[in-house]
Amino acid sequence: MQNRILDMVQNIKTAKCKLAQLVLNMEMKLKDCENGLLWFLNQNIQALI
Repeated sequence: MQNRILDMVQNIKTAKCKLAQLVLNMEMKLKDCENGLLWFLNQNIQALI
């Protein structure tokens, strides 16, 4: 019984770690999109001026 509880705790810790990595990955991708969008807008504003 105790082993099963320890396994469950370990699984939760692993899941938390994977989730944290996923969130970080998504944040980095969003930042890339944001930077790309800003660059694109900047280019177009320069062209208009």
